Amino acid sequence: MTLTHSCQLNGVNAFDYLNTLQRESVAVANFPEQWMPWNYADTLRNRGENSATSTSVLPATVETNRCKRERRLGQRMLRQRAH
Repeated sequence: MTLTHSCQLNGVNAFDYLNTLQRESVAVANFPEQWMPWNYADTLRNRGENSATSTSVLPATVETNRCKRERRLGQRMLRQRAH
């Protein structure tokens, strides 16, 4: 099972998840069990309650325009390969 598949199974936007892992790399290295696709949003919320400087992350159901554009491009490439 891939990381992106785990995100999909847990209703998490993989692009946002991976960006969060990069942004929070020190915390991820220290406590990796708190940064799995199924619990990283809770970790961020808990950090937000304990820290005024924490950054907010878009909910998993919200996709950025870049994600939508990349998905459309990927779908277009797959259709071209099929023909």
